[in-house]
Amino acid sequence: MEGANYNCPGQVVISGEHKAIKASMKIGKELKGMVVPLKVSGPFHSSIYEKASYKFYEELKKANINKFEKTVYSNVKGSPYEESDDVRELLRQQIMSSVLFEKSIRDLINRGVNTFIEVGPSKTLSGFVKKIDKDAKIYNVEDLKSLRETVESLKLEEN
Repeated sequence: MEGANYNCPGQVVISGEHKAIKASMKIGKELKGMVVPLKVSGPFHSSIYEKASYKFYEELKKANINKFEKTVYSNVKGSPYEESDDVRELLRQQIMSSVLFEKSIRDLINRGVNTFIEVGPSKTLSGFVKKIDKDAKIYNVEDLKSLRETVESLKLEEN
C-alpha cells in the first residue's frame, strides 16, 4: 500500500494490492477517518506498475519531445520540468509514483499564481485548490457557455 495522490490537506489517496487497501480502510474507519473507496480499474501510481512503466518508457523513446515553450509541471516532482530533466524518465516514473498535486499547487502559489482554471465536467480539482488556498480564484470550464463566462471574467480582472 502506497500514497498514490497527495491532493490537499486532509486528503491522501492510497493505492496497492486489494488486501492491503481493505486493511488500511478498516484502520482508517477505526480511527474515525473518512474512508471513501474509489472506483478505479487498477492500483495506479503504485510500484505495482513498475513493469508497465518500462514498457511506456520504451514507447516514449520513439517520441520526439521538444523543448517546452511554457512552464509544464511534473507531478512526480511537484515542480516544473527543468531543461536538465529527463522528461521521458519522469513520465515513466509518473505511472508508478505519487501525484504531488498539493505540492504543485503550493509551488504555483509561491511563484505568484492565484488564478486556476479547471477544464472538465467536474469541480474536484477546484475543491482541492480551495482547501490548499482559500483565497485562490478558481474558474470551471465544462462547456462553451462556461468558457465564454470565464474569458469575460478574466478580461474584467485584467482591467
